[in-house]
Amino acid sequence: MQDEDGIDVEETRRLLLRAARRLQGLTNSTLASPPPPAVQLQPSGAGPSRREVRNSLFRPSPSASYSYSRSARSSSRRPPPPKKAKPSVWSHDFFCLAHRDDDLVPAPANRIELFNAGLGQRTIKFSGTSSKTVHDEILNIFPKIKPAGGYELLRSRAGKSKELMIIPCPPRGHDVEYLKNAALSAKIYIRPLQCDIAVEPEVCSNSDEVS
Repeated sequence: MQDEDGIDVEETRRLLLRAARRLQGLTNSTLASPPPPAVQLQPSGAGPSRREVRNSLFRPSPSASYSYSRSARSSSRRPPPPKKAKPSVWSHDFFCLAHRDDDLVPAPANRIELFNAGLGQRTIKFSGTSSKTVHDEILNIFPKIKPAGGYELLRSRAGKSKELMIIPCPPRGHDVEYLKNAALSAKIYIRPLQCDIAVEPEVCSNSDEVS
């Protein structure tokens, strides 16, 4: 049987039925087949414990430990830095007299004689403030005062007077703070207490002579 266009209707229907049965068979076989098994990844070995992970994070590396030990040893062998000189706390002009009855400012000619004898005017720098520091520095600069049986500290009176007056010694001694207030900018004179000091020029040793 053919239609008006000349197409065999029966043949066409048989082909369509055959194709429909094939499609239905493929669908049924796909639904009936079991799903593929799920793939599970199994670890090849037991993983590290929490303690091992923590230790690996906080354990210092061998190179760091070796570097630290080397730096510690080198620092222990390093020589201590040189001691710095103590800065001067106070400096002032002092003048050492030769006679225990001197009560006037020396004349210019006598100043040169006293200076050549290791007395006269010197600037003393004190590294401390105690009365002991003041006493030690005075004896260090004027060693000839040691056998004089002690000494007194004096200063000139106010104005243009050449008369000297004694600076009283307080119970704590002549410390730096006391001398600052007592002398202000005036020169401080040192007078032997019991014995006069021989005014003899100091003899320079060969090492001190200037060629």
